[in-house]
Amino acid sequence: MAFGLTANGLATQTQSEIFDELAARVQAQFGTNTNVDISSIMGQWINITAEVQALDQSELLAVWRRFDPNSAEGVALNALAALTGSVRRGATSSVVDGLAEFSGAGTLPNLSLIRNEDNSTTWELINGPLVFAGPGTLAAIYRAVDTGPILANAVPPTTWSVVTVVPGFIGFTNPTDDATLGQNEENDEDFRRRRQRELYSQNIGPLLSIQ
Repeated sequence: MAFGLTANGLATQTQSEIFDELAARVQAQFGTNTNVDISSIMGQWINITAEVQALDQSELLAVWRRFDPNSAEGVALNALAALTGSVRRGATSSVVDGLAEFSGAGTLPNLSLIRNEDNSTTWELINGPLVFAGPGTLAAIYRAVDTGPILANAVPPTTWSVVTVVPGFIGFTNPTDDATLGQNEENDEDFRRRRQRELYSQNIGPLLSIQ
């Protein structure tokens, strides 16, 4: 197989194919009696050259694939998908509702931290500041510091500990509800499939998808 652009895309060669091609050229130039066996000095030089060219072709193929949404990866896929209006879904954090308890007057600032001792995760307050006039509880919403589908009630009942110490703040409980789970960043394969669905959805894709 020859290296180059074809109707089916970029065609590349294996190191063995490149070696055979170069060996044939050497014998065409210097005579058929030229020793191009891999054990010969000439054969070793040919093999070194073939290895370098094979690596170069592999890099060129990787660049070529970055322009095809069916094979592009990472930021290259993001850029191609954006041309048709598709955006990769980013990672989100789990969120849990519960009650913050105080022993007296005080203020719990936003982004105050607590720790879930059952799964060793850290959570931050996102509906603060919570202002207490005296002993009691207020509705509190905490978000996991790390992204992904992190459970709050991994081993019910959950044990929470205070990380950000605030005068009067006793702790947090979520008696019944588990977290609204976050998600990991959409991987390349899932992103490609969703992009295809968006392209071919009704009133967006080609005529056949509208009929």
